[in-house]
Amino acid sequence: MAKTKEPLTREDLIESAIGTFKEIPTTTRVRAWTFQANKKNYVLLKYRNMLDYIAVYESTRAGRKTGEKAIINHENSTDVERGLNAALDILIPEVTNEIQNP
Repeated sequence: MAKTKEPLTREDLIESAIGTFKEIPTTTRVRAWTFQANKKNYVLLKYRNMLDYIAVYESTRAGRKTGEKAIINHENSTDVERGLNAALDILIPEVTNEIQNP
């Protein structure tokens, strides 16, 4: 008999996304990290200008922005971990039992 594969839990998906999180080189003062969630690529950008902020956009695997609208935008923050966790909360939402068991 064939084994049935159990669906991944939210924690497994978050752990997998964090495992793909890596910094990429840039030619500007902006620092950038890429990660993959739900088989899509994203880039987390840390801007340090007059106003420090972090933003997450859809991107190519190389980290070039493809999305026009930021998934998250944290002003007055340079905490990369907080930005990643906020993005993952949006990209990998909690699933309630009502949705799983209609």
